[in-house]
Amino acid sequence: AFGLPAIFWTIVAVGVVRRLRERKRVVGNVPDHLSDPPTAVDPAIVAVLDGEGRPAKTAVAGTVLDLARRKAIDLQEYGDKVVIKVPLETMGVNESEQLVLNELRALATAEGVLEGTRIWKQPTRWWRAYRRDLVRRARGMGLVERWMPFASLSGALITTGVGMSVFFFTQPVVYFAMVFGAIIVGYIISFVSGYTLTNKGWRQRALWRSFARY
Repeated sequence: AFGLPAIFWTIVAVGVVRRLRERKRVVGNVPDHLSDPPTAVDPAIVAVLDGEGRPAKTAVAGTVLDLARRKAIDLQEYGDKVVIKVPLETMGVNESEQLVLNELRALATAEGVLEGTRIWKQPTRWWRAYRRDLVRRARGMGLVERWMPFASLSGALITTGVGMSVFFFTQPVVYFAMVFGAIIVGYIISFVSGYTLTNKGWRQRALWRSFARY
């Protein structure tokens, strides 16, 4: 009854160990310094890499600077004061950019001008939606994955639950309850564990850090 659960738990444990070993391998030959950006991803995605799947709020500054670089907005610095002009026709190329543009417009004058030593003087209510879009895009690029994969974890929990039911229960309905309960618990654990970088993500993170040291 516990042979199959042992197999699944072994798969989970081997997967974690293999992930840690692969991480060291994929960054082993990264040079200490790079003179050019390693990829063409936008700065907000670089923030996802730097945060190991959990971008810091400085990612928003990266989005603003990237919009300015593309001339989507006009950004000027005068001492410690920043002046941003947001054209009404400017649209973001993704959800996270659009969230930033919407907030800039909400804080700007009727002419689309925003100035001050700090752009956001209050908590960014839209931060969670912004972060969610960054992680979604990074995941689509193959840079981010769930820290605890749902498939192998749920398999281990389901087989463990059924194995325990064989010893302690005789009614079939209990088996079904254990299976559904194990699926729910597996999903919660996978969700709460958050995100980490894939092998590709760890390598790109190392490359961007080499570029930052140049």
